[in-house]
Amino acid sequence: MNLLIKMGKQIAKHKFLILLIGFLLLIPSLIGMVTTRVNYDLLSYLPETLETVKGQDIMVDEYGMGAFSMVVVENMELKDVQKLEKKFEAVDHVKDVLWYDDVADLNLPVQMIPKKLREGFFKGNATMMIVLFDNTTSSDESMNAVAEMRKLANKQCFISGMSGVVNDIKEVALDELPVYVVIAAVLSFLVLEFTTESFLVPVFFLLSIGIAIIYNLGSNVFLGQVSYITKALTAVLQLGVTMDYSIFLLNSYEEYKEKYTEDRNRAMRHAIASTFKAVVGSSVTTVAGFAALCFMTFALGRDLGIVMAKGVIIGVICCVTILPSLILAFDKLVEWTGTGKTDKIKIRDKVLAAVESHRIDLSKIDDEKTLQYIAGFKRYSTERVMKSLVGEFTQNEKWSVKGTLMGECWYKDCCVSEHTDNLRCGKPEVESGDEKMRMLIRSEKVQRLMRDITLKE
Repeated sequence: MNLLIKMGKQIAKHKFLILLIGFLLLIPSLIGMVTTRVNYDLLSYLPETLETVKGQDIMVDEYGMGAFSMVVVENMELKDVQKLEKKFEAVDHVKDVLWYDDVADLNLPVQMIPKKLREGFFKGNATMMIVLFDNTTSSDESMNAVAEMRKLANKQCFISGMSGVVNDIKEVALDELPVYVVIAAVLSFLVLEFTTESFLVPVFFLLSIGIAIIYNLGSNVFLGQVSYITKALTAVLQLGVTMDYSIFLLNSYEEYKEKYTEDRNRAMRHAIASTFKAVVGSSVTTVAGFAALCFMTFALGRDLGIVMAKGVIIGVICCVTILPSLILAFDKLVEWTGTGKTDKIKIRDKVLAAVESHRIDLSKIDDEKTLQYIAGFKRYSTERVMKSLVGEFTQNEKWSVKGTLMGECWYKDCCVSEHTDNLRCGKPEVESGDEKMRMLIRSEKVQRLMRDITLKE
């Protein structure tokens, strides 16, 4: 545990250096993420012993073709279809195009050819050609050829076949990936907004996890390639799996901050140690679960297992380095934008009620949080406690202390942010402050003091 606390001390001490290194590492990670090849060929993940894979290899190695697409053309003159056929033949990795003109001359009326052959190429006002590729169904070369053919074709032309289907899957995955990642982030943000005190905390959570996801996707460059399914699932899975670690760190930090009131770095170092100790067991079991996927015969499991296991490890590291550094660097802003001020208002009320002859009578305080707050001062005095409480609030006139004068919020229940309907205040401004002033003026001591002043005049 002492080693973990020492590690936490160094992280808290060098928070700005960690943030600088963390953001600089995004550069090679983004480069790696862009350059990592995405594999859309699911056949390549099948074991080589399967008959399907063996047959695919024979088709490519011995016959020079492994995939085909069927092209249907509607309401087009045969001469125009023939021109389109020639364009398709010129596309890279298209081995051949089979159509009616390969078995008969265009000058020969279609009705004169055998019925079976005629029905194979014509149906109503539509005709079909078969395009053969020199590579496998889901290879990059075949999909690029399909994409190029679609550019050459017009609205009267429809390209189908497995290569076309895989190409459509590729386009859908690329288009929708950013959409559902954003949806997942927004939903997580909304849930965290309702469960955390500051609206900045969810931003830091998502920023830390987002950095970890980019690190993970960028490090895939060392694997050579990843499946499009793995790439599509990684961001959302990693977000969901590692979010708990961030929440645990924040809760631990809040607990230690109450214990070490005046030393936030010390509170964070203990929070890091506690978090790391707690999440190691959880993360190891998660990594083991993903690692189990590596033993699947279908190699896609190994692809997903390695990437996700790596993502959990990176997520834990970012949780105890990047996230604590962000929280410490913006701790004052996090606290001010949160609802934690209501606790300080209660502490202020307890302290003021216990002040007697310019000293705080601890025997009059029965609130544990207030006693913990006071116990956090190395050199305890009434002035230090009051000064610290003033620092916890905003520096507007209602809270300021000038000379011997205190702002009205020190004797009146009012909202810290001066926005009466703001939830961070705990409750809207109430009228009890004015009532307190009326009670004070009507009190026996004040009335006696006013009579003495009147008599002297």
